[in-house]
Amino acid sequence: MSHDEIVKEMRDILTGLRPDIDTAQTADSTRLADDLGMDSLTLLLMALKSEKVFGIRFENMQASSFATVGDVCRYIEGKLQ
Repeated sequence: MSHDEIVKEMRDILTGLRPDIDTAQTADSTRLADDLGMDSLTLLLMALKSEKVFGIRFENMQASSFATVGDVCRYIEGKLQ
């Protein structure tokens, strides 16, 4: 799966979690907390949904350490290789 495909899937996941925000312009540099308003619960839900969509497992509390969408996408890419 390419980086662009992962970003597209992440946009879909983020839209499902935060339908009140426009994720169409979400980029690697988009900050999860500051730009998207995600709190620790939303980050956990994002991780759970990502595990299901991508067929991966996040390490304990890994999701709370991500600062940007790019951080999440790079982590997923590493797990898929």
